[in-house]
Amino acid sequence: MHTLQYLLIPAALLCSVAMTTRGISAEEIEVKSVIISLIDQVKVASEEAGVWQEVLVRPGQVVRKGDLIGKLDHTDAKLALERVEYEADITAEQANTLIHLQLAEKALGITTAELSRAEESNAKFLGAVTVTELDRLRLARDQAQLEIEQARHEGLLNKLRFELKK
Repeated sequence: MHTLQYLLIPAALLCSVAMTTRGISAEEIEVKSVIISLIDQVKVASEEAGVWQEVLVRPGQVVRKGDLIGKLDHTDAKLALERVEYEADITAEQANTLIHLQLAEKALGITTAELSRAEESNAKFLGAVTVTELDRLRLARDQAQLEIEQARHEGLLNKLRFELKK
């Protein structure tokens, strides 16, 4: 909040007094000296936080509702906006990339082929591949399947993040 002080400043050193209610005619009174004092102090709230770049009023100036009294420095706000725009661009790129999904699909293909070859070898030559090795190959295949699901899930989350930052 910024404090703005304004003073009541007479328009001229002459003032007129109208006393029509008592039937007395208006007179002009000459004032030899005037003491100007603070009649009100107003706290002005800004819609935005920031540092004043320029103050457009001077002490003692009368202001009215809607008058522009100053300008804020918007450098920080502009930088914050640019940052959000870059983050949105990064998120859009992440949402559109399929690298993790493609890698997971290739890994699934390889692990499935390895498991198939091991099972065929075991069928032809009993005990050619140990049960432990078959379990490891099945685990690798299952892990590759889960990595595909995770890559799809991450892609969906990145699309949602992009929509949020737009």
